[in-house]
Amino acid sequence: MGPRKNCCSSINFDYSFKVLLIGDSGVGKSSLLLSFISNCQQFPQNLSPTIGVDFKIKLLTTGGKRLKLTIWDTAGQERFGTLASSYYRGAHGIILVYDVTRRETFTNLLKIWAKDLELYSTNPDCIKILVGNKVDKDSEREVTVEEGMALAQKHKCSFLECSAKTRENVQQCFKELTMKILEIPSLLEKGSTPVKNQILKQKQEEPYIYIYLITTSLQSQSSTLAMAYSSLCRRLIIACSILLAILVSGVNCVDIFHEWIVSVDNTINPVSVSQPVITINGMFPGPLINTTTNDVVHVNVFNNLDEPLLITWNGIQQRLNSWQDGVSGTNCPIKARSNWTYVFQTKDQIGTFTYFPSINFHKVAGGYGPIRVNNRNPILVPFPKPEAEFDLLIGDWFEADYKEIRSLVQEIWGIPDVMLMNGKAPYGYSNATDYESLTVTKGKTYRIRVSNVGSVFSFNFRIQNHKMVLVETEGSYTNQIILDSLDVHVGQSYSVLVTANQDEADYYMVASPKLFDTNFSNTPYLVGNGVLHYANSVATVGGPVPNGPDPFDIEFSINQAKSVRWNLTTGAARPNPQGTFNVSNITLTQTFILHGSKAEINGMLRYVVNNMSYLTPDTALKPADYFRNGSGVYELDAFPVRSVNDVATYGTSVVTGVHKGWLEIVFNNDHEVMDSWHLDGFGFYVVGFGEGEWTPESRNTYNLYDPVVRSTVQVYPGRWTAVSAFLDNPGMWNLRSQNLQHWYMGQEIYIRVHNDDPNPAKERPPPENLLLCGIFDESPSPSGAPAPQPR
Repeated sequence: MGPRKNCCSSINFDYSFKVLLIGDSGVGKSSLLLSFISNCQQFPQNLSPTIGVDFKIKLLTTGGKRLKLTIWDTAGQERFGTLASSYYRGAHGIILVYDVTRRETFTNLLKIWAKDLELYSTNPDCIKILVGNKVDKDSEREVTVEEGMALAQKHKCSFLECSAKTRENVQQCFKELTMKILEIPSLLEKGSTPVKNQILKQKQEEPYIYIYLITTSLQSQSSTLAMAYSSLCRRLIIACSILLAILVSGVNCVDIFHEWIVSVDNTINPVSVSQPVITINGMFPGPLINTTTNDVVHVNVFNNLDEPLLITWNGIQQRLNSWQDGVSGTNCPIKARSNWTYVFQTKDQIGTFTYFPSINFHKVAGGYGPIRVNNRNPILVPFPKPEAEFDLLIGDWFEADYKEIRSLVQEIWGIPDVMLMNGKAPYGYSNATDYESLTVTKGKTYRIRVSNVGSVFSFNFRIQNHKMVLVETEGSYTNQIILDSLDVHVGQSYSVLVTANQDEADYYMVASPKLFDTNFSNTPYLVGNGVLHYANSVATVGGPVPNGPDPFDIEFSINQAKSVRWNLTTGAARPNPQGTFNVSNITLTQTFILHGSKAEINGMLRYVVNNMSYLTPDTALKPADYFRNGSGVYELDAFPVRSVNDVATYGTSVVTGVHKGWLEIVFNNDHEVMDSWHLDGFGFYVVGFGEGEWTPESRNTYNLYDPVVRSTVQVYPGRWTAVSAFLDNPGMWNLRSQNLQHWYMGQEIYIRVHNDDPNPAKERPPPENLLLCGIFDESPSPSGAPAPQPR
């Protein structure tokens, strides 16, 4: 499952059905709809009455059919009755709603709504369902269940009672309606994909009909000008609401559903040796998550491994919802032979990202895949539409069992053996069954989304005889620069445009490791080779593999990193230019100075931040924070954010990040190898790179005009990198090294961003399917507790 289903473009569905919600004002129609489409936003307690019509879209799969529900939430006020015929036109299903605590809403179904339905409905086979809402107020009930059942039987429709507030029977209501529609051949014919184009055409014409009604109604008025003006305004609101609903339907969030079976496969063999590879639905790399800004992604993960599993969404900010982040501090793991559904929104984001397993060293065995977040239709992309897009996941790979590697990681950490492209060994690798090849047509331009999904090495990427134009990195459009090659560090993602402007032939695509000599170490296959194949080419790739820059030339890499700058004039997730919000004139609230290094603790090799190695507790931090202020799990702000401990120690490092404050982080790399750091929940501004020890005077070297915003940044050996982040996203957020050994062995902390003010709520509550572990395991769901005060 899980094709991209976006109402802005070519939607992949079998049937499109129009569903109408009708009933008196205040019965909870809007609440029912929001409860059904509740993943798009936090469910509100109080809603204003609908004016005219609201309009939402839900995509789902039922009975093996992919369905698009266009759900019209109509105004219940009698004064909007003049537009009833337009509401009812073409409806496949109608939900009649009353409030069980208000008898008049029940009797009005007979007096008004049932008559309107009979008069205006154009589908004689239209499915109807009677719904009594607000059963959570049973003590105030004025309409009995028996009365509701009797009315439903009289009108030959189904009957349910539900509560939009508690979500009781809400999903069942829409599911039952949909299943009944699928049983009626005439409705299937009218809802089929070819027919839906004509329906859409009719809807596009309707606003002009509504405006005509306004005009003729005004002309027929014989009352005062004030009354006419009042009537015009009222009706104009209705017409505009309908027109707006149709025009902006393309920017509403769309639900995308995936079902993933995560398993070990011993037959794929990306290299010549037999080894276990973690696959998703039998695929390595895993399936593409292809979304658009503000879409809601549901990923039901079935863990067929023999040990717990978590998957994290690298770069997806999980706005107000760190419950879905998929790291050990936010989520309890999915136990072996069980499943759990992630639900997250690509809120206010565009760009190129990846996902991968986050615990138990699983990433070294695969389980990773690409994420695309596309622009909404109204927002222009700052380059011509490419002929096609390719996801190119490149990463170093060990020719060994991941459990064996994991068991030795504290004693012997060897170097990887090979560089894979999309899970395939390099071109020319002995005994390899396949290599990666991208097919292009001469004269066309392509977008290649390049990501480093490896564990250890940065790499330099290049294509023989072809230039690349850098256009995007991790959700930010960049100033467009022409490159011969591009350094991509562990955890990073870029988009480049490549034009097929050479002779029709095959050309090498190359990824070679940084700060490493493959000739000296006798590891030639750590240079990953793929092929850019011209469609009409019959010749194999020829000539020498193109050389890149000196892998030890740090200055080249730093200068290139400094040239990656933010495009200040283009929109991204929103129409306003990216540069509207910037760091040119900010006041810093906090500064963290973090040193990444290694140390011995109790005779064991560990990786540390400021000489503290993160110790993962049995209880996930986020539930512990929410339910019991972290008591018994972590101590807030015990970690030194601006100094290095004299003695290396273990600690469950959680620090306070000031909500809506500006945080400066200085990453110091005390290793002899490249490192890269990632912050969940945010994009940070990469303001500076420097050598030696950072001092406050180093700020004079910062780029505060157009620093690029991203979520993973490289830190060169013996040097520092500085970033700034605006902490407007409450939650428990992981700050980690992307080098897998460093991360697994303790080089991480968590930043707790919190605001106690409940009006409005600053963060979503726990999901209904929340997994519990540690001190909460096998116990009743605990109650929330007030937040602790920072020390």
